[in-house]
Amino acid sequence: MKTATTHAPNPTGCRTAAILLGLTLAAGAFAGAAIAGDSSGDKVPAKMVRQIGVMEKILDKVMLDSPNFLVRVGDNTRGLYIPEFGIVFTCDASLTSGNMPDLSRIMSGLKDRFDIRTDKEGNETITIKKLDKERQKAERLKKKHGSSDEDTTGAVPPVPPSPPMPPVPDFASESAKESAQLYAAGKEELIQAMLDYGETLSALHAGQYVLIAAFMRDNDYFKENKISRLVLKAKIDDLRALGDGKLSDKDAKSRISIEEY
Repeated sequence: MKTATTHAPNPTGCRTAAILLGLTLAAGAFAGAAIAGDSSGDKVPAKMVRQIGVMEKILDKVMLDSPNFLVRVGDNTRGLYIPEFGIVFTCDASLTSGNMPDLSRIMSGLKDRFDIRTDKEGNETITIKKLDKERQKAERLKKKHGSSDEDTTGAVPPVPPSPPMPPVPDFASESAKESAQLYAAGKEELIQAMLDYGETLSALHAGQYVLIAAFMRDNDYFKENKISRLVLKAKIDDLRALGDGKLSDKDAKSRISIEEY
């Protein structure tokens, strides 16, 4: 199976949406993670619950340490076992940067006109720079002599023209580019975490899946690209084959399904 990225509804997307809907309903019925029953009505084995708890902490750690994702501190990841499918992990995330820059960043492109100073408490003061000595002298002479042409021997030197204003950078374009890079790198971190630790979910049966659903928010990039969910899905058989050396990292990665919508 090749990696597939899609932004439009499709049959696979509908099935994933149904799984996520089931997860939401189950989360409302159960406060803890991984306590759903199997098809025979038995509770999930304690081993499965422990493994899900460990994977939750791993994903929390990966995202908290990430230079790309911005997440809340604490229990951000939640896992739930669905007998007919496998294990679904959900989490919330944003990006560490990529929104429109603050005033100091905008003003930094105009340093020849403004002074930007930051005190010990982090407060910024922006002041207009004084005229250079040449311009100050010319301004004083002009003020002293006025516009009279009577004294031709002491002609007032012309006031040097103001330097042209530097072009204002396209911050919106820069912000979008930065966000795209952060998101792509963060996505790779989650994929790698799935490859590195997915096989530890040994309680899963052959043919079942591991799915990570990250709800993306609080960044202009996601609004502009209409992305609110990143869904990664891998078959446990592929993750085990990778761990046993029967599948290369590249091949295992290519079999992970990626949906964004």
